[in-house]
Amino acid sequence: MCRWLMLALLLALTVPAARSASAADSLPSAMLGTWCTQPDDAQGTPMKRCAPGAPDAISMTRHAMNSDREHCRIVSVTTKSATRWLVEHVCDSRLDRLYGWTFFRDGESLYLAQVGTFTPLEGEPPRAGQSGCFTRIYNKAHLAKRPDQLVTSMRLHIVSDGSFALRVTKRGSDDVLSTDGACAPKQRGLLCHVEAKDGGSFRIVPKGSGSFGVVPSGRDAALLYLNDRIAMVTNNEDSDESERWLSAGKDDDVFRLDRVDARACREMKPRAGEH
Repeated sequence: MCRWLMLALLLALTVPAARSASAADSLPSAMLGTWCTQPDDAQGTPMKRCAPGAPDAISMTRHAMNSDREHCRIVSVTTKSATRWLVEHVCDSRLDRLYGWTFFRDGESLYLAQVGTFTPLEGEPPRAGQSGCFTRIYNKAHLAKRPDQLVTSMRLHIVSDGSFALRVTKRGSDDVLSTDGACAPKQRGLLCHVEAKDGGSFRIVPKGSGSFGVVPSGRDAALLYLNDRIAMVTNNEDSDESERWLSAGKDDDVFRLDRVDARACREMKPRAGEH
């Protein structure tokens, strides 16, 4: 395990860091690129620029921090100064925790400070105002540029009682895959679990700043992150077992969905919300 991940786990605290008005959801330009961790010094864990694939290399992109053993998605970045940032993120190895790490630049080095925090992602059922209808239909030009993307359309209905319904179509099939379940709010966005044994889960994060309950309706969008795979059903009894799952793949792990009029989802009634 890379030193940067071990350090954050060992120095974990349970008090979440406060956000300022300068919070964003992507890493600053000064942090982007490939960095390799160096031996700790008095300031923390220094990182030097290095080639991709080098030992202890961490790839920093706008919305992720990746090593050969870990993948972390950026949730929020708070600018503390021109050279210091608090980065909140969720890692695949611990999806139930939100990590907050402080990074700062010192000359040509990027430091992970000697303080790390994590907060268990817990919450109450979604409140009124967190409901909505989100959809995306991928055109031929988009799919031609992404030959590994199997999803051709997606529609998500989130209900204010915490339930959801999801419909998906895939390349090479006229079947409509569907599933439903329940969502709970997390530090930012929603974590949604499919209503089935080992049905899997996904995350919904508003695109842009703010929490799901305060994103203005109209032209806003959301990002759907597949954690691994989720169980789907189809009314086509001839489909094989693999077609009953929506799996995260090279181009099937993050989907941008646009909010549309609620009437587009009115026939989608989640069973999880039925009493």
